[in-house]
Amino acid sequence: MAITKTEELTQITITGLTESSGNSAIRLSYRIKIDDPEDDQLPIFSTNDREIWRYTNDENGFKTATDISGEDQLVQDIAALIWT
Repeated sequence: MAITKTEELTQITITGLTESSGNSAIRLSYRIKIDDPEDDQLPIFSTNDREIWRYTNDENGFKTATDISGEDQLVQDIAALIWT
């Protein structure tokens, strides 16, 4: 069998909703599992945390909306609710 990697979104935290800058963030926590049924030392688990900010600065210093089209649908739905 082949080694498999799976990611599970385990927590979503919203920060900065009351900031006057309006640049709130969505913090995502993922549980990552590496497994191979033929390897008795697997599975191995780790976590990955990251933040998605509503706005980012481009190379000229202009504030632009963050593209979240590649995120999980749940993350996109939450962003649509809080970033309107």
